[in-house]
Amino acid sequence: MDISQVERDYEEFVKEATYEYYQNWAGLKEELNISRIFEKHSQLFTTDNLAAVKRARDASSGDDHRRFNLLFGSLLGTHLEQQVTKLTDEATTLETQTMVTIEGKPVPWRSTQPMVMNEENRERRGRIHRLTEAAVSTYNPILEDRLERLHEAAKTHGYSNYANLYSEIKSINYGRLLDELKTHVKATDSLYADQLELALNSIHVTPEDANRHDILYLYRGKRFDTYFPRGGAVTALRKTLGGMDLQLEKHPNIILDLEERPKKDPRAACFPLDVPKKIILGTMPIGGRYDYETILHEAGHALHGANTPAEMPFVFRLSDEKSLTETYSSLFENLTLNAKWLQRIVGIEAPDELLHFSYFAKLYITRLYTAKLEYELRLHTEGFQGKPELYREVHERALKVRFNPVNYLISVDDGFYCAEYLRSWVAEAQLRKYLVEEFGDEWFDNPGSGSLLKELWREGNRITVEEMADKLGQTLNSEFLYDEIREHLE
Repeated sequence: MDISQVERDYEEFVKEATYEYYQNWAGLKEELNISRIFEKHSQLFTTDNLAAVKRARDASSGDDHRRFNLLFGSLLGTHLEQQVTKLTDEATTLETQTMVTIEGKPVPWRSTQPMVMNEENRERRGRIHRLTEAAVSTYNPILEDRLERLHEAAKTHGYSNYANLYSEIKSINYGRLLDELKTHVKATDSLYADQLELALNSIHVTPEDANRHDILYLYRGKRFDTYFPRGGAVTALRKTLGGMDLQLEKHPNIILDLEERPKKDPRAACFPLDVPKKIILGTMPIGGRYDYETILHEAGHALHGANTPAEMPFVFRLSDEKSLTETYSSLFENLTLNAKWLQRIVGIEAPDELLHFSYFAKLYITRLYTAKLEYELRLHTEGFQGKPELYREVHERALKVRFNPVNYLISVDDGFYCAEYLRSWVAEAQLRKYLVEEFGDEWFDNPGSGSLLKELWREGNRITVEEMADKLGQTLNSEFLYDEIREHLE
């Protein structure tokens, strides 16, 4: 069997599927029809192809082994998705088409979270949030069926559970990662509780009364909006890239989708439609600091893809293991934690209060994703029975605000993506420390940092985050991440 042909066929499948997801995300198409694309490429995800790629992997070494291992993992993960495509289409289409009636006016469900994040009136914010979460209960039967089939498919392939399958194909020990990060969660428990109380005081809410909608509004950082004018995020991005000699004009393969559409997904996203030839960087502006963070984050993905060599094998150009590309996206997003960047690019003369808030938000999000990993490990090893209450318990213990059990499946991304975010945040803290040591706090205004990043991006997704750190003379260590948070909050 020609393994190279399998890889080429897989690339064509991914391109078509990514474009389908983009159209739905962008609000250009209500219905998601991934099942049609799977049917078109049904000859690709066969047990014969999986077995052939696995044999090629086991018989190879060096970069060939690395390549075939990534291809095997991608095919196996996508084969699992194939078992649930109709349910994926059904759930996503329902989510896109669902309307919520707010004060007599129908509003797309996807638009309700930005409304919650922007609503200052706590009573109205809570009412919108309750209506939003009530709609989630209509999705849960589909999501339960989908999850059960994914778990069954993992066992069909000889794995004891879904978690063990992904641990092998992504080469991540989820249990070890969780144990390491839970140590930091425990060590920062009192720090987080104190900072949460201070942050909630700014919106006149006590920790005892706090609900998740309060945190969503708080995380939005609306009181800092005067620093972040609507529409200014693109200007800030252009200034930043200009200082690093990474101008968007030098990347005609990156296309911006910033248009506001009623049914556009509010979560920013990057769609690598054809790496490195065509990459869409998309956001749905909701205002304030959040817009700046998200466009910088997605720019990191886009630049990584746009600077990946076209001659690389597809699985080195676009990997299903996202820790590395999330490292680069987090690097750009975390410029909002850089006092010099805030002063020079955004024009904030005294950013101390904003920085303190931003580091609280960083502590919150690291605890949230550690809770997600803990919950998802239990979910994917034990099944979904009884998990709504576990979802509430684990998240409330870590975040110390109320969580609605109804969200116990809609908050879960396939394939333990939460672990890849966590790994990327650890790696990013070290990459940023290296850039500061080499180029100073204003590394964002130095073409040398752009050159260093382009050198790393030329590896595409061939290397792991551990190997990226090794290239910089470092060993990956989560202490860097939490030391930085403590330094700014204690």
